[in-house]
Amino acid sequence: MLLLYNYSVVDWVSLVLSVTSFALVVVVTLYTTYYVEMERLPRFFPWLVSLFGFSISLTYLAVNLLLFVIAWSFMEIIGFVLVRIGEEYSTEGSLRAARGYLLTSTTAFEITVFTLIVLSVPSIVSSYNPSVLYQPFASVTPVVEVSSPVLLGLLLAGFVAKAALFPLHFWLPGAHSTAPSPASALLSGLTTPLGFYGLFRLTEIVDLTAWSQPLAYLLLAMGLSSIAYAGLEALGQRDGKIMLAYTTILTNGFTAVLFALYLSSPASTLLLVAVVLVMLMQMSYKTVLFCGMGLIELAYGTRYIQGLAGVSQQLRTSSLGVLIAVYTLIGVPGTVGFLAKLLSMYLLLTDVVEGGGPPAVAALAGAVLYIALSAVVGVRVLSVYTASMRSRRPSLEFKQPNTPLEAAVLVMGLLSLAPSALLLQGLGGPGWLVALVVSTLPIPLLVSLLQTARVVTGVARAPV
Repeated sequence: MLLLYNYSVVDWVSLVLSVTSFALVVVVTLYTTYYVEMERLPRFFPWLVSLFGFSISLTYLAVNLLLFVIAWSFMEIIGFVLVRIGEEYSTEGSLRAARGYLLTSTTAFEITVFTLIVLSVPSIVSSYNPSVLYQPFASVTPVVEVSSPVLLGLLLAGFVAKAALFPLHFWLPGAHSTAPSPASALLSGLTTPLGFYGLFRLTEIVDLTAWSQPLAYLLLAMGLSSIAYAGLEALGQRDGKIMLAYTTILTNGFTAVLFALYLSSPASTLLLVAVVLVMLMQMSYKTVLFCGMGLIELAYGTRYIQGLAGVSQQLRTSSLGVLIAVYTLIGVPGTVGFLAKLLSMYLLLTDVVEGGGPPAVAALAGAVLYIALSAVVGVRVLSVYTASMRSRRPSLEFKQPNTPLEAAVLVMGLLSLAPSALLLQGLGGPGWLVALVVSTLPIPLLVSLLQTARVVTGVARAPV
């Protein structure tokens, strides 16, 4: 893979996202193998999750439009099957989740692809060379022009729907909460960032110069709406998986705000770095938290976090990984979440100071709101693990999950510390960012260890 990168077949965006997703998919596949032993799911389910995960990684790794479309379409089909299996075996999920996923996420993408291919036909026919389909993204130049807002809308539909930005968000909470937890982890953590990755690739194939400002304003409005709406919805949920699903929309709203700024200044490498960092943050924390919620469901027989407390006292190994993921969401120094939020705030403040006007001020306000809401959601998840067992509902009974399940969640949590260092090393990144990453990397691990030790020590001192 590094050889491909050196020869400019795979650019740094594709490299970082594909490597990160691949590493997480390997651990989620291991998790799924033992998860199926405790849940009555089909025996082929781990193979299906594995195929789904690797198709996601291949989509990020695809070197040209043709491979990108093939890998994405394959991923959508398997994703639909996973949500459908979740409907059949879930007692709490929506029975309309699979149809929502199929009609919104999958169909919208097919419309986008069809529109892009139709627009590309004149270029292909005029030169009798379909290079637009197989030319590497790393060397492609825009060859397609958009002449009307209708065509622009069709081109955007699939990617915006995949990112589940308001008001095209309605399919996500049902689909991601209904699917079994390993599938939910991949759906929320790895596939929704594909919406922004697709938009990024679209800007390389389609000449959007004439539409850059209107498109930036549209994404900014959708991003701000997603932050406000999804944040409030997440805080009002009692179902842990639905709460995490709304947190996905919340983070995607923040990504949309940054991507809007990138569309206005596409030459800024730092803006693109900020967008990719937020995507890596989504991959890192969301995969771990959904798998952690799956363990809670196995151990306590419920997804409802109201009245659930002291989980670290009984799921000690996995709790360490979950705490690292929560600190990533909150933005504790040393995590990719901290780096993403710090760099984003720096860029947004710079835009305001340099006279970006009302859109810049709105983007900054949206970022501040996102940071506040994500911190509150993170603290709420943290309380489920670290609050005293005395506040737990007495009716809950505990069933110890398999040790490899807990170990897999721990490994995923540790992996969430790697993306920022990987990205900065690949870019050669700004010196102050590299120094910050290196100096703060141990902090979340040490904090998580101390927090877990405090909870476990509290159990040892608790009266029998």
